[in-house]
Amino acid sequence: MSAAGLLALAAVLHLVAAFEEEHLVQFHLFLFFVLAFASQAVTGFLVWRENVWGTWAALLINIGAIALFVVTRLVPLPGEQMPEPVDSLGVVTKVVEIASLPLLGQLLRLSPGPSGPTRATKAL
Repeated sequence: MSAAGLLALAAVLHLVAAFEEEHLVQFHLFLFFVLAFASQAVTGFLVWRENVWGTWAALLINIGAIALFVVTRLVPLPGEQMPEPVDSLGVVTKVVEIASLPLLGQLLRLSPGPSGPTRATKAL
C-alpha cells in the first residue's frame, strides 16, 4: 500500500475512534479525533498529489500522533486519574502510522530539490 493509502486508512480509523462512546461523552476527545481524521485525510491527498510540503506535514503529523499515543498511555491526561487504556483500534492505527513513516521518508528522499541555482552554483 502507498503512503497516501496508509494515511487515508489512518484517517478513517481516527474517524471511527471519534464516534466511540467515551469520545462522544468528552467533546475535547471527539474534537481531537475529528481533527486527526481531517489532518491525515488532507495530507494523504497532498501526498497522493506528490506535494513535498504535504509529505513533510504528513510525516510530522504521524510522528506527533504516535508520540501522543505513547505519552497518553504512560501519563494521565489533565483531569484524569489514570493513563488512557491501550485498545486494539489505537494499536492498529499506530501500526498503520508507523508503516507510513518509511514510505513518507522515501518520498521525501526521492523528491526533487529546489529549483533554480543553489548557493554553491551561484559562487561558480
